Amino acid sequence: MRTDHFRVCIAALCLVAVIAAPAWADAGAANDPAKGRIDAATFTPPDYPAASRDQGEEGRVTITVQCQADGRTSDPKVTESSGFEHLDNAVLASSATLRCIPGQDPATHAPVAGEISFRYRFKLDAGKVLPALDWASILKYSPRYPVHEFHGDHSNTIVASALLCGENGQITDAEIMLPSGAPAFDEAVVQAARAGQWHCTPGQDRGTQAPFATWVPMRWRFGVFSPTEHTASAQADGPPTSASLKLGAILDPESFTPPAYPEAALAAKEEGPVTVRFLCGLDGKVTDVQLTRPSTRPNLEAAMLAAAGSGTWRCMLTREYRGVVPAWGLYRYVFTRP
Repeated sequence: MRTDHFRVCIAALCLVAVIAAPAWADAGAANDPAKGRIDAATFTPPDYPAASRDQGEEGRVTITVQCQADGRTSDPKVTESSGFEHLDNAVLASSATLRCIPGQDPATHAPVAGEISFRYRFKLDAGKVLPALDWASILKYSPRYPVHEFHGDHSNTIVASALLCGENGQITDAEIMLPSGAPAFDEAVVQAARAGQWHCTPGQDRGTQAPFATWVPMRWRFGVFSPTEHTASAQADGPPTSASLKLGAILDPESFTPPAYPEAALAAKEEGPVTVRFLCGLDGKVTDVQLTRPSTRPNLEAAMLAAAGSGTWRCMLTREYRGVVPAWGLYRYVFTRP
């Protein structure tokens, strides 16, 4: 959408939520200077092969390479197969840019070439295929730029939200994860999501093949497009903003047990939705939970926060090019009085 006075573009930050919790280990003797070892900083974890993921393939792969005296590696080969060709090949491909720290001659301390190995483990997390947003429909029916904000100081306003992806593949609702400071823009995203024109691929349980509904984080930028995305850490200094909030976590629905209805809430006739944002740690556990809006149902909100802090909530890991990262997600539960 363009006029002579403004240009409206979006840049949605799409973090890939992976369904795997891979791990790698150097099989060399890291504390023995005479033996070479992998330079961990140069190792890029491979993507989980789609064919293997769909077939539920898991396993550990051991790769052996020749470590040259100048730190280069060569001749990678599989010395312990996972039993699945796609998994083996994925790790082999990831070793193309791998470097090593060569061993040292005990007498001269000069670097020496040698053979070293490392292991990489593929493991599926909870047997679930994660949902995906249908960006074609979102872009086609994008949020309307608030007319009364055309001349306001809202250049590059960023809205951090979460969309409810239903079992039927339709986006039916949205929640603001953190207010942007421009309520009209927040409302524009919510209204677009609730219009029934956005779609998604729902999450799916691999064992039963049953789809499940869940909340999918999304960041939307209004204003003049900038190629520089906001990718600050979820644990950055200072209070989080809609731009710095690291998005991408999805709650594992099997880990959620509805909280017991508090007696105090019954006495106060409290009912309705309670929405929280949560931080998913590197181990797939929820490490922080916050309300997304001021308190309106204190007893229900206390019950929700207590349930989230019980240690039973699990989340699906979020990955960037740098590897698995902590990220925020959103979950809403509707309390109905018994």
